[in-house]
Amino acid sequence: MRIPYETPSALGREFIELAPEVVAAILLTLAAGWQQACLAADVNADAGEVLMTERLRDGMRSALKEFPWDMIVLPALSRVQRKM
Repeated sequence: MRIPYETPSALGREFIELAPEVVAAILLTLAAGWQQACLAADVNADAGEVLMTERLRDGMRSALKEFPWDMIVLPALSRVQRKM
């Protein structure tokens, strides 16, 4: 006998339905930010995740200046900041 459970959503959360143009804007900003982050002298295979994330964030913020949409890139909290 099986108990009929609902199908679990990703990580216990519902997906956000975004319009295709919003998804495209996010992905284009991410891709352009990553291209800029890769140009940073301190980003390499040995760089830590915090450094890479900071360079990606800075690259995305810089890339947004070149795009017509009105978005912001919020800062992420590191694990150390969350514990405080």
